[in-house]
Amino acid sequence: MAKCIEVIDKKLHERLRQWSNRGIIEEEKPGIVYGVELHNIENPAIFSGKYQFWVGDELYSLKDIISERKHGRQKQELLSLVAKKEVLQAYIKNVQHACKKGHFSAKIMSSTGMDAGPGIPIDENIVLRVKESLPMQPWPKGVHKVVAERMGCKPRTVSAAIQELIRRGVFKQQIDGELFESK
Repeated sequence: MAKCIEVIDKKLHERLRQWSNRGIIEEEKPGIVYGVELHNIENPAIFSGKYQFWVGDELYSLKDIISERKHGRQKQELLSLVAKKEVLQAYIKNVQHACKKGHFSAKIMSSTGMDAGPGIPIDENIVLRVKESLPMQPWPKGVHKVVAERMGCKPRTVSAAIQELIRRGVFKQQIDGELFESK
């Protein structure tokens, strides 16, 4: 009996893996959105689909984890990345190291499924108040501070609410007043 259950379990796991690989079963994976601004370099290798990096003993390419690339003004873009948390963490470390050379700056604009550390639980009432308080896009730089002052709350609370509204598709992603459109 135990042998029969083991065989069934093995076959079931194999079938689930096949379905997952074909996209029949969609696994929820962590993701991040990077805002990138190039300073004095045209196309850094770290943002090329061919860029490779190690995670433990496995080699990954950026093309394996990039789900979308949006372009803003001339030297700005957003990269949406989706992968296992350890893969994203390895890539983040590589980007942070490459940023130190000063050729570009990169900032995580939003993340899902990653440990946020001491995060702010987002109250739905605050999200709605922030939505009603925001002017039409594009917003001027620092709009979260103005809205926070008007609402009597912390700027990081308003930022978290804005990121949630962007995640929901209510607003578009932007950096320094520049909207990012899908290409």
